[in-house]
Order: sequence, then structure tokens, then C-alpha cells
Amino acid sequence: MKGKATIVLASMVLVGATAAAHAAKPDSTLEQRNAKAESMKQKRHSFKATQPRTMSQADATKVRKAGGTLKVRVPEELWSTMAVQRDANGQLRVIETDGTQAPAATTEGLPNE
Repeated sequence: MKGKATIVLASMVLVGATAAAHAAKPDSTLEQRNAKAESMKQKRHSFKATQPRTMSQADATKVRKAGGTLKVRVPEELWSTMAVQRDANGQLRVIETDGTQAPAATTEGLPNE
């Protein structure tokens, strides 16, 4: 029972804080909202990230983070492509291929043959 009272009290405090935060925030005018939306659109379109195709292109995307970790974009040649096909018995089978190569259109027989 004590736990429920604590949760109820905490939720009431959260609701009160949210109401106070909304009351303190001044309303922006239509022009201000439009200007902010336009600036966000410009920022979004100004950054064009390209996906590297090879390992040598991926090496150029390496970034060392503050904690010592290394961040790099995975090149397309390391991606795997998955597809679903029906086998000889009509059962669905998941097929995975390397890179951007498409899986074979048909299968000859069951995988255990």
C-alpha cells in the first residue's frame, strides 16, 4: 500500500510540474514557428550522408569517440541481402546472400538433397 501511495504522489508532482512548465512557456507567433520550421528544413537537407561502397571508402568515415570507441559506417559490400522463397515442398525458406547480389531465382531441390 505504501508503494502505491508513493507512485500516486509522484505522478501528482509530475502533472503539476508539467502544467507549470506549459504555463511558463510563452506562445510563439506563426511567423516564429514558420521561421523555425524553415531553418530545420534547411539543416536537414544540408547534411547529405553517403553510404560507402567499399572498405577503403569506409575507412574515411572513421571517427574516434570521447570514450575511446571507434565509429565507422559499414560499406555496402559487407551488407547481406535476405529473401524468402518456396522450396520443392512448398515450404518457405529464407535465403541470405552477401553484398548487394540478388538471390537465385529458383532452387533446384531441397537443401538436404
